[in-house]
Amino acid sequence: LVDAFFASCVDCTLDEGGSNDGPCDAEPVSCEGDYTVDGVDTEADLAVLAACASITGGLTIQGTTLENLDGVPGLTTIGGGLAIHSNGLLVQMDALSTLTSIGGSTDIVFNLSLENLNGLSGLTTVGGYFQVTGNGLLADVSGLANLESVGGEVAIYDNALLCQDDVDAVIASCTGCETVGNV
Repeated sequence: LVDAFFASCVDCTLDEGGSNDGPCDAEPVSCEGDYTVDGVDTEADLAVLAACASITGGLTIQGTTLENLDGVPGLTTIGGGLAIHSNGLLVQMDALSTLTSIGGSTDIVFNLSLENLNGLSGLTTVGGYFQVTGNGLLADVSGLANLESVGGEVAIYDNALLCQDDVDAVIASCTGCETVGNV
């Protein structure tokens, strides 16, 4: 969803260095509302988020052909939920490494090429449930080592290459993860 405040950013283009020229090269700001990055006009969706340091609502990234989330750099907080699902080519999400808190729930599901959760290395708090499931190549969840608190159920399951010992280590290190569901 394109917030009217950022309408001027829709036409931003990334240069070879990955930065924007023009109106989107502004200081990071708090972006109001919910945002969706989908397969319809992915580049325009990402351009809207380029200047966001925080989002007051939720962020959904779904059905894209993105291999990474480099178009969402510098995001530190999401007031609502985070849903990253059905992105068949998504291998990594390292650009989210500055993300420290998610106010709502988190769903990382059906990203068939996702190999690790290193992009969540800065995440400490999730206000709702936290679910990671159906990610066929996910083999590493060590990026969740700094997760301290989850307000709802933690469910990490049906990730074919993920070792149970690694999931157990994440749960054990999360001192505020009191409700554990499927793991």
